[in-house]
Amino acid sequence: MRTVLVCFLLAFATTAQAQFLPGQFEIMLNGTVGSVSESTSYPSPSGAEVNADDSHSYAYIALTPGYYLFRGVSVELELGLRAIEGGPPAQSVLGNLSYTHAFRTSPVALFARAGGGLSNGISLPTFVDHIRYTEGFDVSVLQAGAGIKIRTGRTGIIRVELLYRHQQYELDYFLTTVDHNINTIALMFGVGLLL
Repeated sequence: MRTVLVCFLLAFATTAQAQFLPGQFEIMLNGTVGSVSESTSYPSPSGAEVNADDSHSYAYIALTPGYYLFRGVSVELELGLRAIEGGPPAQSVLGNLSYTHAFRTSPVALFARAGGGLSNGISLPTFVDHIRYTEGFDVSVLQAGAGIKIRTGRTGIIRVELLYRHQQYELDYFLTTVDHNINTIALMFGVGLLL
């Protein structure tokens, strides 16, 4: 019995050690649902400032291939699709730098990532209507996240992440420019492979 237990622990530790190494690829499919809060302010034609605050639900799904440059350090390309309640979907292309810290005797690893990119549209549930303001890749996106990766077997990964995202877009509206800033905080879940 003791021999079986020692063999199990040795196999478990060996698998946990051989992860997130230079030259490895990680392919993840991530998704989330959450809420969006919007704050908009602009001067009205009468000179008074108009302020609007609103929040709505959204869903986001992304394919995130990554490549490990050094032990635990990877670059990721994130191709995402985001839909907000009542609005059309928007696509995004982001680049991230990620660090994963693996523990020698555990299948659980901690990670953090940050990056940015562009989106081709933004679905804004405003106090007026659900409107897509842009069709070009001119919405700037910044994001940062942290969480855990759980190794399942030799190549499988389950990922749980707390993600903050900031989107910004300026719209020329009649005689003024409206600056839209959207901040989201969501819990992301993902599954993937480490190759």
